[in-house]
Amino acid sequence: MASSGEEAVGEKVCRGCDRMLPLGSYTHVSCRDGFLGKCKECRCRIERERCKRRTEALEDQDREEQDPEEEERPGEKACNGCDRMLPLSSYSQHASCRDGLASRCKECKARHNREQYKRRIEALDALEDQEEQEEPPAKRPCPSDLYIMSLSFDPAGLRHGLKIGRSSRVEERARDLTASLPFEMVVLATFPGAGHLEEAVHAHLAPKRNEDSTAREWFRVSLSEAVLAIVVQIKH
Repeated sequence: MASSGEEAVGEKVCRGCDRMLPLGSYTHVSCRDGFLGKCKECRCRIERERCKRRTEALEDQDREEQDPEEEERPGEKACNGCDRMLPLSSYSQHASCRDGLASRCKECKARHNREQYKRRIEALDALEDQEEQEEPPAKRPCPSDLYIMSLSFDPAGLRHGLKIGRSSRVEERARDLTASLPFEMVVLATFPGAGHLEEAVHAHLAPKRNEDSTAREWFRVSLSEAVLAIVVQIKH
């Protein structure tokens, strides 16, 4: 069994897809052979399916909890989030609902989205912090690369911004994060050997840091703005 700081050598059959894959395709855990039974790709797929089922179950529950008497009142509808009777203009359209409107008002939906985004980013940061603690500094290859990533459901960073960080294995880092979360991390750009400029780039973009969560690597900038900030630091 390979330690957390060494590259795993060998192969193992995935119990999810029955493929024979390199041990690097599995997550390290404290079990008999040191690796989970399913590969990272299968675990990611299973987690997405589980997330989709949970979302559909909540939507079904919201539809079942709607009060028919309240819906019959002309021009108004009860919100399943805040229990207020609000004008129909306070709801977004939703084709799968019986009345064609979402079960929660726009205000409740926006609050829910903010809270969900915050939880996702905090989970991502916690995962990265754990990986940094588990990997001995002496084992980290040098130099590292600077990268720009985004969330798969917000590829341009218009809603949540872009992630600017460093890693010696950018594509592998993106795959590992994707395997542990219900969404994908998309690599937008990589700057080889520029990892040492991470703090300088962060300081340059500090006024645009995303303050909605504890994340330190997320900035509300466009891809062109992020690239320009990195190029400026490279030329210094």
